[in-house]
Amino acid sequence: DHQDISIMLMPQSPAPKFTDGAFAVAPMMDYTNRFLRQLLRGISRHATLYTEMVTANTLVHCPPSELPRFLEYDAPREHPLVLQVGGADTALLRRSAAFAQRWGYDALNLNCGCPSDRVAGSGCF
Repeated sequence: DHQDISIMLMPQSPAPKFTDGAFAVAPMMDYTNRFLRQLLRGISRHATLYTEMVTANTLVHCPPSELPRFLEYDAPREHPLVLQVGGADTALLRRSAAFAQRWGYDALNLNCGCPSDRVAGSGCF
């Protein structure tokens, strides 16, 4: 079963309001990169945008100099923005939540059963 939950983060500063679920751009591997999100934000300033999924393992074990590759976005233009993190290890998922808050994301979406062949097919989680 695909389990997908979102956690609202306590912002350091007032965050933009989420829409009432009227329009959200789902996370899609290889598509919802920062360039597509900027285009979509130009189409609608009311959409809730999601990042591509990044695995908790990647965030936790990535050298700090490589983190912008996975976490950088165009602030404040892309808000509200949700970071999607995938994995099955609760300790790694917990640690990855700190990255979402530190980088100023509005929410964290946990993907604990990705149906993608690229992920599930390789036995990642």
